[in-house]
Amino acid sequence: ATVICSDKTGTLTTSKMELQNFVSVMLPHGLKENDPSSVFIAESVAANSTADLSRTEKGVETLGNPTESALLLWLEKAGPSFHYLNLREQFQIESQLTFSTERKFMATFGRSSALNGTEVLYVKGAPEIILARCNFIGKNDGAFPKDEASAKEIENQLVSFQSRGMRTIGIAWRNGSLGSADLSTEAVGLTWMGFAVIDDPVRPEVPKAIRSCIDAGIEVKIITGDNTPTAREIGRQIGLDVNGPGATLTGSEFAAMNDEQALLAVKALKVLSRAQPLHKQRAVQLLQKQGEVVAVTGDGV
Repeated sequence: ATVICSDKTGTLTTSKMELQNFVSVMLPHGLKENDPSSVFIAESVAANSTADLSRTEKGVETLGNPTESALLLWLEKAGPSFHYLNLREQFQIESQLTFSTERKFMATFGRSSALNGTEVLYVKGAPEIILARCNFIGKNDGAFPKDEASAKEIENQLVSFQSRGMRTIGIAWRNGSLGSADLSTEAVGLTWMGFAVIDDPVRPEVPKAIRSCIDAGIEVKIITGDNTPTAREIGRQIGLDVNGPGATLTGSEFAAMNDEQALLAVKALKVLSRAQPLHKQRAVQLLQKQGEVVAVTGDGV
């Protein structure tokens, strides 16, 4: 192999995710017992998830998506009022749209126990995708219209965590019935709840492994569905030169290039963020065109 294209989450990182913070106007002091906003946000996390927790002699084990599991563990630690199974069972799910790498969000529609049986659509996913679909920002006594200033404030908060290598998950909702059965088109006009900050540290053995590859003349490139600041910071932590010209690209930027442009770009590339499976395939094929022998590693291969 002359080039290794590696996924990030669970390959370069431990995938032992822990929620560090939940940034929300609605939760200035975290989850609190008998607080309507806390119960509402907890219900959105519990209902709009496919993960589970299992109790064994060794303690609580996570089942399913590690990011969703970190959110459920956050609820578990907050107290018995926020037990995710009780919240999930009390929410009457009518339809659900599972997460996809192309769409980058998940949505669940049903009747909310926290809102006395009101129909509600819960949405979570890539923060920039969710925020773009929001018209309002939630607060304790309702919501206020999203404007350029409030959106910029949230974006700055996101970058402050992402640039430290943290994963961020945006959460939003919308009241009212559906106009169609397609939840992907219904997930608009949302109200922003906030975002979760999740730590997924680099595997301790990875920086040395990357150095061994580079010393052997093997290039290493990160190709991940995660956001750019997080992916860049993980690249920096493992020893890649992420500040060189053309070192970072997003999947959409890469897709917009013609083959001639992409052929040049993929050589200098160190981090391809917000990448979809077809972007990964194109990168590998373009490298092969240049005579590279390409290895690909990751749980999504």
